[in-house]
Amino acid sequence: MSKERLATVKRVTGETDVTVSINLDGTGICKSNTGIYFLDHMIQQIASHGLFDLDIQATGDWQIDDHHTNEDVGITLGQALHQALGNKKGIARFGHFIAPLDEALIQVALDFSGRPHLSYGLHISTERVGTYDTQLVREFFVALVNHSQMTYIFANWMVLILIILLRLPLRPLPEQCAWPWRLILVALKLFLVRKACYS
Repeated sequence: MSKERLATVKRVTGETDVTVSINLDGTGICKSNTGIYFLDHMIQQIASHGLFDLDIQATGDWQIDDHHTNEDVGITLGQALHQALGNKKGIARFGHFIAPLDEALIQVALDFSGRPHLSYGLHISTERVGTYDTQLVREFFVALVNHSQMTYIFANWMVLILIILLRLPLRPLPEQCAWPWRLILVALKLFLVRKACYS
């Protein structure tokens, strides 16, 4: 998996103008300006926890509502993710995780199968987070799943963990590198040692 996994996708409609650039093998750098503050926060978490580099710039018809911008960012990000993965050779493809977070048990399973499917089991008790309509969380993931062509199944109410766990199936297979380069980043922090994983 020596090829750089990069993509830039632009989507222009009557309501929105969205550009997404992604580097799947980045360091967590994020520039997100969607005009929707909570959506920017979610995107920043994708970059930070997934160690993706993301640059997302969007304008939309915010004077009406956030729906079109929210959905079109999900569509464009999904398309960029699909394009950056290419033939998907060398990735683990499947990912699953269970995490207890206080009273919530988070369950997530993903498959970059090329067959989009979303099982949405979130229960969000409030209608808004700040000014963000929480019904739009599902719309964002519907758009992301359909256009990245992955199966995404999750249960419970936490949004942040769903974003963090998107990283799992994109990790390299063990035979691709004896020391996965994410572990090398940890080693750098702990021991100040620089080492390249891929030739």
